[in-house]
Amino acid sequence: MVENHIDIEDVQHKLRRGIWKGLVSIVVILGLIALVAQRVFQESWTLSINSIDWTLLCFGWFFMVGTMGILGLRWRVLIPDTTADRTFFAATLSSGLLINYALPGPMGEVMGAWLLNKEDHTPISSGITSSMLARLIGLLTAAIGTVCLWPFVVVKIEEARLLLQLLILGIGMGGMILVTLFKGAGRFHTWSLQKDDSHPIRQVSAAFLSITRLSWSRIALAFVYSALGHTTAFIGVWLSLLALGGEPNSIDIAFAYLVGTCCGTVAFLVPGSQFTWDAIFVGLLTTTAGYDLAQATGGVAVLRIEQLAMMLFGALPLVWLFWKLRNANAPN
Repeated sequence: MVENHIDIEDVQHKLRRGIWKGLVSIVVILGLIALVAQRVFQESWTLSINSIDWTLLCFGWFFMVGTMGILGLRWRVLIPDTTADRTFFAATLSSGLLINYALPGPMGEVMGAWLLNKEDHTPISSGITSSMLARLIGLLTAAIGTVCLWPFVVVKIEEARLLLQLLILGIGMGGMILVTLFKGAGRFHTWSLQKDDSHPIRQVSAAFLSITRLSWSRIALAFVYSALGHTTAFIGVWLSLLALGGEPNSIDIAFAYLVGTCCGTVAFLVPGSQFTWDAIFVGLLTTTAGYDLAQATGGVAVLRIEQLAMMLFGALPLVWLFWKLRNANAPN
């Protein structure tokens, strides 16, 4: 389905460009914050370096980074007979943030599957399929959380109620579609039998079917890790917003985070499209969490910088993974 060989030198060159792009993005965002504060919001802008609780902000960022370890466990439990340790999966997912930012398309998943193949000879098709299934489980978990929290959310802007209701309905229906697709894996595999074993469709269906044959305890554990990952990420977002001042309601922020997660799942496909999530989150903070536009814009800008910092942090485990791979291939 993908080539068994990836030019590491070429990937590293593009990743260096991605790192510079991330650093430049942080500088640009800081410049835009200063411009918006002075020219647009003026009197209503209250965010400043001195007003930020930096200790609380760092704690929030550490929770966000820690999410990668939990999601690594979710991915690992969906791969039958893997011998790779937990550290490998956490490092691969963390570095995947940088890969998806620097390279076109969902290259984080492709590179992760390729590295896993080099680590323990797991077929690349199985690595990619299990990774995508882990994302789908995460999306379904977020959809369930969104629907469950909706009755406890007080909409602050009445005009947005109908739009939010339609959004929740769409998220609920999307969750039902995911369940249907998961249950139909066997039929897809039967349809693919007409393909030869080397055909990509055949490889994907075989890998997906092997995953659906996992014990229910493994599937349930993947959902548990997904829920824990969402919880850890939410805590990181909530602590970060607390660090900026104010007292955001935890339920409102959890709801905004989950809805933003459901709406922004396409962000990993195209580098830079993560900024769509920013616009969605600004809207959610103003309609459900009671933020004014200036507070929401400042909060989301800081969250974006934190996510870029997470992406840059992913360079460290990626260096370790490449070093490990080079040593494994080095002649004795």
